[in-house]
Amino acid sequence: MRKSEDPIRLVVLDLDGTLTEHPSPWQYVHERLGLWDRASLHLDDFMAGKIDYHEFCQLDVEEWKPHSYKDVSDIVEEIKFKPESQEIMRELAAHEDLHLMILSSGFEQVAYKLLRNCGISNGRVKVTAQRLIDDKGRVQVDPFVILGDKMRDKRAHLQAYLEQHGLSLADTVALDDKIEDERFFSGMRRVWHIQADGDLKEALSEILENTKGK
Repeated sequence: MRKSEDPIRLVVLDLDGTLTEHPSPWQYVHERLGLWDRASLHLDDFMAGKIDYHEFCQLDVEEWKPHSYKDVSDIVEEIKFKPESQEIMRELAAHEDLHLMILSSGFEQVAYKLLRNCGISNGRVKVTAQRLIDDKGRVQVDPFVILGDKMRDKRAHLQAYLEQHGLSLADTVALDDKIEDERFFSGMRRVWHIQADGDLKEALSEILENTKGK
């Protein structure tokens, strides 16, 4: 990316597979509970357009019914971060002029764990993700980021944040392990496809070169 006179003002970070080692916390929970063979069929139906995202989430959570909220929450806590994730977040958070947003269809619990590990206050980074709910000891999920719904998908949440803070897509860059969502990324200044070791650090270096107050 060529250095621009206009600094980057917003960094949007995907969580699962970008900052974490496992690409899906939903799948991770299913695998730990020995349910993935059956639960993967729900994913196939969603990807084929046979069910919507609400039904997809509900079917996934139904698989966890024999287990307590604590069981599922404890498994989510096990999810590990990529070795460089904490360094990346600390470096970005140190630049006060830089807005940071973790935007994911994964679980906010994982994002807040990362921020705690980094010593970053919750208010410094906007976290938009799904919340595990303790419903009388059983787990529920009321999806906040709804894939396939233009009113509540990742792009809609991003647009709301931009409007709230007087930012534009031209001010915005993203880091994500999947870049197939053309609607989400359209108009952004730059998108880094995070796949190999070193991709996060390379993105960080370029972002800091184009950030006000570096």
